[in-house]
Amino acid sequence: MKTVGREELVRRVKGYLAGLERKSVNVLVVEDSPTDAHLIIRALEKSRRHAFKVAHVQSLHEAEEYCYANQIDVIVQDLTLPDSRKKDTLVWMLKQEYPIVVITGDESDETVSEAFRHGRRLSCQRDFSEREAARCVMYAVERFYGQKRDLPVQEQS
Repeated sequence: MKTVGREELVRRVKGYLAGLERKSVNVLVVEDSPTDAHLIIRALEKSRRHAFKVAHVQSLHEAEEYCYANQIDVIVQDLTLPDSRKKDTLVWMLKQEYPIVVITGDESDETVSEAFRHGRRLSCQRDFSEREAARCVMYAVERFYGQKRDLPVQEQS
């Protein structure tokens, strides 16, 4: 493995981040509260640094159908849904091949801790700012796909 100097590493990281700014990230928001969903979607759509294509569903069943039929880069997930208990939602999350951002109001919850233990999962508080929403989602994407070395984002049209 070839090592690179600090300047080269900084140049490569800046180039990677600049490339992300011109690409669109496909986000699925799984949230049963219309108010919370609206706030999350609005926060992502207002991002100046990244472009997000956001879809919204209100149940785990709808999320399964959407993931099957569409390209997703990251899921923003509420654990408490009308058709799923937290543990069932966690089991579904762990089967997914996407990074998942868990939106929670209570990080002390045992289910949230369980999600973190399985890696590639990230948590954001419900009352996050617009800037934090984009940062949190992009951190999850970069962390997950950076390990795979193939960030599947689409060019903006």
